[in-house]
Amino acid sequence: MAPLAAPTGFRTVKAVSLAQVQALARSANPMLALAGAQTNSAAQTKSLTDLNYYPDVTLGAKYVQRPFVEDTGEFMLGVKLPLHYEVKDAEQRAAGARLGAAQARNEALRLRIDGQIADAWFGVDALRKVVQIYASRQLPPARSSVDNAPKRIPGRLSDISMVFESERRLSRGPTRFAQLKVELQTKYAEMERLAGGSL
Repeated sequence: MAPLAAPTGFRTVKAVSLAQVQALARSANPMLALAGAQTNSAAQTKSLTDLNYYPDVTLGAKYVQRPFVEDTGEFMLGVKLPLHYEVKDAEQRAAGARLGAAQARNEALRLRIDGQIADAWFGVDALRKVVQIYASRQLPPARSSVDNAPKRIPGRLSDISMVFESERRLSRGPTRFAQLKVELQTKYAEMERLAGGSL
């Protein structure tokens, strides 16, 4: 039975540029971060595969102390030469192909998200303008026509129908205005989701 909290109203829709939103998406969007990590992993695999062409050299040294015997030392040198260059070439080509595919996927995802962000940004911009126009050009005339309605009542029947029409417009105006604000908030939230964080 506790009373409901007072409504806080709509969030403020900040004016941000399209470039700012896209830059935030490149650093904070989780899908782009995953694609970037996959590309980095493929690049590291490619660099490790490239090392298969070089011989592995192992160096070691050991100092041995025994009681009643002179101290001795041991040195070790091992060289592992890569053979089967056809296999190494195939591994290198496969790693290069995986890296190229990961880079292509990353770029395609970035372009797709940039396009979705641009669509959301232009939607937010258009809705913001519609809300401003509605607040400044639609609601005030509807209010003034209702305020002036009592002056027309003694007139003809057509005047009374105009009064009813004015009342109907005024009653529909705030509802439509609230719908536009909800659409604006929804589009703004979609843009933030694509960007990967609050704007």
